[in-house]
Amino acid sequence: MPDAERTQGTDVHEPGEWPARSRHARRRNPGGRMTAGMAKKESVRRGPAGREATVVWLRQDLRLSDHPALAWAVERGGPIIPVYIWSPEEEGPWAPGAVARAALAVILEGLERELLARGSRLVLRRGPAGEALLDLAREARAGAVCWSRRYEPAARAQEARVERILGSEGVEARGFPGTLLVEPQELRTRAGGPYKVFTPFYRELLARHDPEPPLACPRRVAPPGRWPRGLAIEELGPVAAGVPPLPGAGSLDLTEPSAQRRLRGFLERRVAAYAEERDRLDLEGTSRLSAALHFGLISPHQVWAAARSGRTERAARSARPQRSERAARSARPARSERLARSARPGRSAQFAAPEGSAARGSAGGTARERGARTAGARIGMAGRGDALSGIDAFLRQLCWREFAHHLLHHFPHTPEEPLRPEFAAFPWIADPRRERAWREGRTGYPVVDAAMAELRSTGWMHNRARLIVASFLVKDLLIPWQVGARWFWETLADADLADNTLGWQWTAGCGADAAPFFRIFNPSLQGRRFDPRGDYVRRFVPELAAIPAAHIHAPWEAPAGVLAAARVRLGRDYPRPIVDHGEARERALEALEAVDAGAGRQREAPEAPGRTPDAGRGLRRSRRRRP
Repeated sequence: MPDAERTQGTDVHEPGEWPARSRHARRRNPGGRMTAGMAKKESVRRGPAGREATVVWLRQDLRLSDHPALAWAVERGGPIIPVYIWSPEEEGPWAPGAVARAALAVILEGLERELLARGSRLVLRRGPAGEALLDLAREARAGAVCWSRRYEPAARAQEARVERILGSEGVEARGFPGTLLVEPQELRTRAGGPYKVFTPFYRELLARHDPEPPLACPRRVAPPGRWPRGLAIEELGPVAAGVPPLPGAGSLDLTEPSAQRRLRGFLERRVAAYAEERDRLDLEGTSRLSAALHFGLISPHQVWAAARSGRTERAARSARPQRSERAARSARPARSERLARSARPGRSAQFAAPEGSAARGSAGGTARERGARTAGARIGMAGRGDALSGIDAFLRQLCWREFAHHLLHHFPHTPEEPLRPEFAAFPWIADPRRERAWREGRTGYPVVDAAMAELRSTGWMHNRARLIVASFLVKDLLIPWQVGARWFWETLADADLADNTLGWQWTAGCGADAAPFFRIFNPSLQGRRFDPRGDYVRRFVPELAAIPAAHIHAPWEAPAGVLAAARVRLGRDYPRPIVDHGEARERALEALEAVDAGAGRQREAPEAPGRTPDAGRGLRRSRRRRP
């Protein structure tokens, strides 16, 4: 952030002098000099340094490092009062789900420890945020309240209300960037509108994003002379609401130091194989930083800077390539051009997007492109995988997270409604029995059931698994994508409205840069491809543990002797498939054709105001089978 923005409006006053905004105090004491009683009260407001207190409203930025709002408060001088306000009623229909609330309780306890280590503490209050912040500012006699901006529709409305309430009382209210790489209003198409396709968005982001180094963590956070009252975490709401202990909390790294350690460990040990292994369900191939990014335990700037630093170091180690390799490298385009050219649908931090068309492999690009990269694009890296391409692939996924938040900012209706309006007429089916089987992981398709069991037992799900279960719900069962989005919202620790919306609309074919609806995953083939030995299924569906890898992803096709040896009786020990995938695929394509026909009729009618000219195009596709 530019220094001018960090230091603007510090509003520091000399000891013994009332600031201009203290209208009520001047009416009580027209001479403008402080009495002894006033001086005692002012010491609470200003602290030992004689400067006004600042309230730092913490939201989805629950960290102390790379925190522009906190950095501004420190530079402003005077006491700092960090506060978290529990106000689910202001989140509209998307108040935090049960597992996210449990995660939040763990995170707030960790943040309190980090603040105590720096001479401060965390004040907990209940909302509404505007009234709570005004009351706190009055109690602490604070001159300013600052926070990191959010981009969900309800959060933006909340910020506007906070600004009105604080402004009416003369309290300075200031929002800062801190949750994205680039503010949504800063990236526009040449026509001036928002991006709806990832590749041009990605190119523009690479061209525009030139970040400063992440801000350091303050050594000390100045406390006030007397702390305002606050609630215990048990009184706040997340725990008091009866949320069970968070499953798998340790594996999600729900403190700022542990998130930093996980990032370092990923970049040191696993990023080299990331491009090849990130879709493997049976391997630890992803960063698992989605919860940390959602709650702001680590910032996207910190992730970007660490990955770029690692890329620079690895490139420097290979600065003396062989002559043939040097020639191959000199023929390559510049990095920004190469990254933009290789951009393809990837995964956001929460919800993956498949890797391009069926002709593309999991490592990206066509077979010819992958071969060319393998033969000519490596620059002397030793060991398994290409660390440089792994880092570039990892950074692309961070940009997908960015894309999701920009889309939500510009299209705030999309958590409930499809971005492509023709899909509002899609003939979805209400099927409570099959929906319950999907939620409970009793579909009869092992990879689907393993994924839902992983979600239930850990509060997290592998990105590839999210794709598989989403495709099964909306395409095999024809259950609305909103049903799946709501279930993920309630059961994921990393539930993020922007990522969740993009992921489900991508899978349903009704969102920005979405997969075409006719691409329907075959769950058995997906299992064989991304869990080839069946280890993922065995871990989360132990009743199938003794079935050989050749049959574990389609046990209904296994010979009777194999099932008997594994002690599996279909229909009793493990369910039979609740739907035949081949028949379900045909039914889904028929539903798609009905939408396509309706979109065609709409195109023949006069264009509706605000409707994009290309709405509804490209729905009809071949019925040839795809995995």
